[in-house]
Amino acid sequence: MSALDEEATGETFGRHFTLERPGCQIHYWLAGAPDAPLVALSHAALTDHSFFAAQVPALVPRYRVLTWDIRRHGASRPLAGPCTIPDAVAGLAAILDSLRVSRAVMLGQSMGTYVGQEMTFRHPDRVSALIAIGGTGITADPGWLGRESLQATVPIMKAWPYANLKKQSVNASAVEESSREYLRQRFDELPRDEYLAIMDGVDRCIHPEPGYRTPGPTLLIVGQHDKTGTIGTSMAAWAQREPAGEHHRIEGAGHCANLDRPEQVTTLITGFLARHLDPRRKDVSRRCQAVWRLVFLQLARLAKEYREARCAGSRGRRAGRPASCGSAPRCRCAPPPEPVPAPAGRCWSSGGWQTPPRGSSNGSRRTRRPFPRTATACPASGCVPAPGWMSRRSCCSSTAAATSACRPRRCGR
Repeated sequence: MSALDEEATGETFGRHFTLERPGCQIHYWLAGAPDAPLVALSHAALTDHSFFAAQVPALVPRYRVLTWDIRRHGASRPLAGPCTIPDAVAGLAAILDSLRVSRAVMLGQSMGTYVGQEMTFRHPDRVSALIAIGGTGITADPGWLGRESLQATVPIMKAWPYANLKKQSVNASAVEESSREYLRQRFDELPRDEYLAIMDGVDRCIHPEPGYRTPGPTLLIVGQHDKTGTIGTSMAAWAQREPAGEHHRIEGAGHCANLDRPEQVTTLITGFLARHLDPRRKDVSRRCQAVWRLVFLQLARLAKEYREARCAGSRGRRAGRPASCGSAPRCRCAPPPEPVPAPAGRCWSSGGWQTPPRGSSNGSRRTRRPFPRTATACPASGCVPAPGWMSRRSCCSSTAAATSACRPRRCGR
């Protein structure tokens, strides 16, 4: 690492730390307030922690930002042993343990998304959100053709001239010349055997898990011109499996969208974190819920007082009538008065007790001639269907018991 890179690293990425792990020493950097939510940034394959130089300054004011060199990358070299995604996840979990951090946001690009996904799969209680830039879902089945392609990737790379391989990888990963220049510098730091060992570990990380869904908030970002493997179509399918997540396509960007379009990607990341992680927004939401709860309780109290006042005012108007009659609706809060016995063969209507109309058969059944709306043919006791509005049952009886048993909600309707 050059002196210029060291100076930029100290200013942008914060304090430098190391952690001893089996096979290598892991280097990582911390910036931001110690009590702020932690965001862990995992870089792409063949690069290092400087891959997120454009995103870290926007995250530091609100979050604690962790950048690190994954095993066999950057300063975390040399590595004695294989370079696999599960080993990288174990290293990241060890860093969180050393910082005494229980939960963190997993943000990664390409290979970094595999680290974040595996961390979410193995330790879901330690991941508060997942942000993937240009990566495939490692728990989705790529199909027979996809599995065969992954197995053939490294043998094809071994037969490819190394200089041409790096050139093709750079051109396929970025659109802007500045992004390609950064990737050339990082790729040139790796010898051929380490390059192939890294790619072999990346290709072996797929493990299909039918029915698996990411347990927390998810942000998926893909470049418009991402032609690396099947990432473009895979991320679209991933978004369909995660209907609650967010999926964005960056216009004019390649595989490394955060390098080609840093402003757009940074805006998406900060907005996503503010919606799902910002404690100040959560405090505002809690306060709003408390205010609305008080408003609801106040309205409920006023409604209860209004019902009680209306019930008290309607008791006098309904005195001497059956409890189901009257112009005012029946109050639930007041017990109904005692029913008034109806004269034999007469019914109560809005105009008082009336005689059954002509054409009824002893007042025991309905006739073809329609009855007036306010009168109903009544038998000596019991209930008959009322031909009035909505054909509700009307109660007519010469005894108080029968009247109470078949009283309708309203009389004469």
